[in-house]
Formats: sequence, structure tokens, C-alpha cells
Amino acid sequence: MESVKNATRLFYCALIFSLVFHVLHGLLLPIVVPYEGLNCLQLARVIGTNQFTSAYDFTQAPAYPLALKISLALFGQNAWAAQLPNFVFGFSGIVLLAFTIKRLGYASAAAACAVFLTLYPTFIAYEHTLLPEVATFFSLSLITFALLWLTNKLWLRTLAVAASLAVAYYFCERLQYIAPVIALVNGISLLPLRLPGEEVSGLGRKPWARVVAHTLAACAIPFLLAWPWMKMQARYERPWTVGMRMNDSDISRNLLLYGLLKQAVLPDDDPVIGQSATRYREAIKECSSGSVLNVSGLTPQAMAQFEWDVLAQHASEGRAIFFRTVKDHTSRYAAGVERSLLFLSGLHGIDDENGLYVSDVIKDADAGAKIYGIDHPLFAEAKSRFVQNTQRTLLSKTLTQLTSIYDILLVAAAGVSALGLIAGFYRLDVRLVAFTAVPVALILLHALMLLSIHRYAVPAWPILLANLIMVPVLLWRPRVVDPDTVLVEVPGAYAAS
Repeated sequence: MESVKNATRLFYCALIFSLVFHVLHGLLLPIVVPYEGLNCLQLARVIGTNQFTSAYDFTQAPAYPLALKISLALFGQNAWAAQLPNFVFGFSGIVLLAFTIKRLGYASAAAACAVFLTLYPTFIAYEHTLLPEVATFFSLSLITFALLWLTNKLWLRTLAVAASLAVAYYFCERLQYIAPVIALVNGISLLPLRLPGEEVSGLGRKPWARVVAHTLAACAIPFLLAWPWMKMQARYERPWTVGMRMNDSDISRNLLLYGLLKQAVLPDDDPVIGQSATRYREAIKECSSGSVLNVSGLTPQAMAQFEWDVLAQHASEGRAIFFRTVKDHTSRYAAGVERSLLFLSGLHGIDDENGLYVSDVIKDADAGAKIYGIDHPLFAEAKSRFVQNTQRTLLSKTLTQLTSIYDILLVAAAGVSALGLIAGFYRLDVRLVAFTAVPVALILLHALMLLSIHRYAVPAWPILLANLIMVPVLLWRPRVVDPDTVLVEVPGAYAAS
């Protein structure tokens, strides 16, 4: 019992450390506002005004701009207020994961994960960057928390999972595509945990009927809750403006065609490429080593030579072009998926957006706030309001040294998570499946869509890193229960009353 108390004490000390460390780096490290961050500020400005329907870009989810608007309204138009939503979402996501692990009976592992993720340099860099990726990580943590809610009220848990998926959609619309995977995991959680040499009770006379019912409900409800925003998207869709700067809004309009271009899956003689064939070939050559294309695909600079011409011309045909290309050029598509999967699992490429943010926030902390997008209408305003005079301190120097270590661990974590997912499905262990399926599903989704953009995978990376601890723990210590948990006989794994 004394060891349990010590583990619990260690757990809360870890959470206090995480909170204090967030405050510390929040004060000592600068803000970075990329072009897309200026777009977020612009979206935040029109939310709640009579310009909302005419000025808001409905390809962008509303939850993060809303959080940004609230923070700036409460704490003023300054760099700290602009970063506050990311600090809150980042810390809250870590707390959710830690409590999920502790609730399963692994207080020491929960403490280790909390400290481990708090010190992750890339994650810290994104907490200081005006982008919604940290909020998306919070959404993934919320989904994991709901999946592993130990309760004998099974429909209540299914509704919680569905609600968490709906919340995730309003932070990042791409997360709607992982809803079927999460719903399946929730259904599997109703099956008995398969442990060596142990007999467990089943689901009753019609176990699979219940699994199917819960799976369908967890999959359908999020789409119903997202329907109001989808209707607004269709109603207020804005036309393409050829010649403007390519950004997240433009990518969101035609994700599938963008992915084909990013990974150069379309042959240069494809009719879609058309008159851009010469520039397309030059871009591929620029981003290749010999005949091998870099894992990150084409860089934004290389794509700028032709992407507007192709995307704008075929704005309404992306889905049809994608599936036709997969069918006609299967080997090229498979190679693109492989490159994307490696890149999104943590391998570095020539298109290293993360490296830029880590450098701006941590390595070059003494340069102060960085605002990009000089051609954006809010650039001058952000430049004058988000002023920070930060210095290179022991904190930034230490995080710089940790960066390369975490980069290596991330690649290992991707492999461990994949193996853990296979083991979890074999054992029908919802805990193991939940911790591994959530990040793997996000990465695999983007790889299949050929969206080899590091930033899109960043929300999954902290959970991947946590799996370096949790996969071995769940495999080798499968029957641990929180001392505050009372086991009850319910279908599936072990639940609390």
C-alpha cells in the first residue's frame, strides 16, 4: 500500500512539474506566427460578428479560432494571450493522457509519460506557434480518454466516444476520417480481454450484434453532430482566387489532388498536369536524389511553380482524379504512400517545417518573436503587437540538446506503436489498441491521402512517444488496477463502478 501511495504522490508531482514547466517556457520562449497563423487571427476576428458568413473561410474548423478570440479578448492583443490557448490545450492534453493511464492502475507510468511529453522540444515549439496542431493533440487525448473510460454503462461510454470525435472534428476536420477506426476500437472494447491461460465471460447470446450496434453508433453520431458545420461549408463555399498565396485553406479544398502532386504520383504526361508538365518535371528533379524522390515529396517552393494552375483548374475533380490515379498507377501510389508513411512517422526530409519552428522557438530564442507572411493584411499589426524580447537561456540550450534525442525516439516509437496495435488486436485488449490505434490511424490516414506534411502528423507524435512506455507496460503488466477502482463483471475488459 505504501508503494501505491508513493506512486500516486509521484503522479501528482509530475503534473505539478508539467504545469510549472509550461509557465516557465511560456515566459522564456518566443511566439512564432506563420502565414497560416495570421489566417487564424483573421478568422478569430470575424467570429461572432455580422461579417461571419461573408468573411469566414469555412474550410477551416472553428474551435481553435474561437479559443484564440476568447483569449485575446480576455487578456489583450499580445503575444502571451495569443499563445495561451496552445499552452492550455497542450497541458490539458498531457493531463488527460496521464489520468487515463493512472485510471488503468499505472500511476508511475502516468507520471513518467507526463514528464516525458512535457519536455518534448518539437511539441514545445508548436505550443509557441500560432497553429491549431496542439489543439488537435488535445482532441486525440480526449478521444483516448473516452475510449478508456472504465464504466459498466456501455452506451454512455459509446456516446462519450462519439462526442469526443465530434469535438475533434471542430478542431480539425480531417479527424472525421478516423471516426470509423475509433468506432471499431470502441466496439472491440466490448469483447473479453484475451489473456494467456485465463477464462473470461463473453457478451452473452449475441455478442457481435452488440459490437456492431456500438460501432455504428460511435461512427454515425459524430457525423450527425458535424452536419451543421458541413451545411455551412456547402452554403458559404468561397471561390478560388488564382494567383493568391497557397495556404491551408486552398489545400483543404482539394486534399486528394494536392497529395497526388505532393508525392509526384501523377505521371508528367497525365492530362491533369497539362501545360505544367515541364515545371512539374523540374520540381521532381529538384526534390530527388538521383531517381529517388525525397520522403517528404515535393517542397512548397518546388510546387509553387505549378500547383495553382493544376489545383484551381481541377478544383471539382480531385476525388475522381485520385481514385483514377490509384487504379491506373498503383505502383506509383504505393511508393507515395510508403514515402509519406516514413516521413509522417518522424523521418526527416528536405521539407522540414518542424525544424523551422524548433529553430525559431528554441534554438534562436534570443531573436524574439517571429512573424511570417509579409504580404498578409494582418502582418504589420501582428508585428507591432506581438513583440517579445527573449534571450537564449539554460532552458533553450537544454531543449536544443534534447531535440535530436527525441527525434530518434520518435521513429522508434512509431515502430513500437505499430507492433503494439497488432498485439492489442490479437489479445482484444482495448487499452493497448486505444493507445496505439489513435495515433497510428491519424498517421496512416494522411499517408493514404499522400499528405506528407509533418505538421499534420505532429498531434499524434506525443501519443506515439507515450507508447514507448505504455506498450511494454500493457504487454507485461496486463492485470493492474487503480487502487481507487472497483472491478465489476461487465462485458469486455475490466471496468470501474
